[in-house]
Parts: sequence; C-alpha cells; structure tokens
Amino acid sequence: MKKFLVAGIAAAAFCSAPALAADIPTKGPIYKAPAPVFSWTGCYFGGNLGYGRDRTRFDDIVDPDTTFVTSHKFVGGGQIGCDYQANNWVVGLQGMFDGTDLGGHAFPEAGAGNPSLFTASKVSWFSTATGRIGYAVNPNTLVYAKGGAAWIHNKYTQSTGALLEFVLQPTRIGWVAGGGVEWAFASHWSLFLEYDYLNFGSHLFQFTDLRVGGTTFPIILKQNTQAVLVGINYRFGGDPWGKSPVVAKY
Repeated sequence: MKKFLVAGIAAAAFCSAPALAADIPTKGPIYKAPAPVFSWTGCYFGGNLGYGRDRTRFDDIVDPDTTFVTSHKFVGGGQIGCDYQANNWVVGLQGMFDGTDLGGHAFPEAGAGNPSLFTASKVSWFSTATGRIGYAVNPNTLVYAKGGAAWIHNKYTQSTGALLEFVLQPTRIGWVAGGGVEWAFASHWSLFLEYDYLNFGSHLFQFTDLRVGGTTFPIILKQNTQAVLVGINYRFGGDPWGKSPVVAKY
C-alpha cells in the first residue's frame, strides 16, 4: 500500500511540473529606441569673429598716378539664417553683418604724377546676403558653399601737398563667394569656420574738396575684401535633432 501511495505522489508531481513552469515569469526582449539624428532644418542666429584683409586701388586719371592701400585687421559681427535639409543636401539663406576698423594709407607709386599725394582708406562695416548649399558628410558635420550680394561702407581720403583734402564716403555694392564647414556639437548649438571673398569692382568716383567748396576730381577705385571667420550659431524652431522613430511597446 505504501508503494502505491509513493508512486501516486511521484506521478502527480511529474504531471504538475510543466504547469508550474508555465506560471514562472519570463524576461522578454528589450527594445531600445535608436539614437536621434541631427537635422539641419530650421532657423538660427549667432555671432562671429575673424581676421580681414582689404585692398583698394586708387587710379588718379588727372595726374595720373596709382596708389594701393592694403590693411589687415580683426572683424566681428553676427549672422541669421534658415536651412532646409533633404537627405544629405542642405540649402538655405543667410544674412551677415560685420563691423571692422580695416584701414591704412600710402603714397603713390614711384614716378607718379603727384608723389606728395597722401591716400587713406578705412572700412567701417561690410554685410552680405547669400544663398547657401551644403552636404552633410555625417549627421553633425556640414560642408557648404555660399554666394550672393555684398555691401561695404568706406571712407577714402586724399590729401595733396597744398593741404587740400578730398574725401569720399560711399557705401558700395558688389558680390561675395565663400565656403566653410559647420559642426553641431549640441542639440541647439553649432560652430563654423569659413572664408569669404568680397569684390566691389572698379568704379569712377568724384572726390570732393572739403576745404574749397565745389572742387572735385575723378578717381577710379577698385576694391576687394577677404575674411576668415569663426562663429557660433543657436538653432531654434521645431526639433533640431529630428523626431525619434516610433517604437512599439510590449
């Protein structure tokens, strides 16, 4: 009788083992959302600082003589713009304004018609309105080119040996071409390094004598400005890191 009782208990335990195992909780697979990918789509504003070079050629068509004034100074300002990204390509518009103290002076080249003519040039600011096209070599790094219109405000001065001073203060318009690289280092922040070449062509201007009213004389001015800039941008509007993919929850 005891043998039958032990055998029955063993059989019952064996049959109930699978049912007990089925009731033990199991750990399912862990679903991890993919890391968000940076998007260049959106608007931004920021500041920049850099080094500029200005070169102006003065051609006096009366004497005649030619004078070159070249200057190197720091520049600094700000920029604002918007970008749109499609796959790896990024297009956008940007406005930039920089103040500077670029300026210098010189005398005419040897053998000129008026060797005592003292010529000075000073740039107080320049600005650009450009289109921009770039390629994201990786999600956070953008290589780009830019081009468009440029403006520059100058003060040109020429003084003769007779102490007559001729001054012109024009705002000139030209074109700009450049390019650079931009790196997004945080969710809303990016750093950039770029080079810009601004050309304002060759134009005939009439200089006015400030000391003897009404006296003018013609000068042909040819000018270009270059700048290497580093800057920082803050990006806003929408989610600059893009929307994370929808992940099913279990």
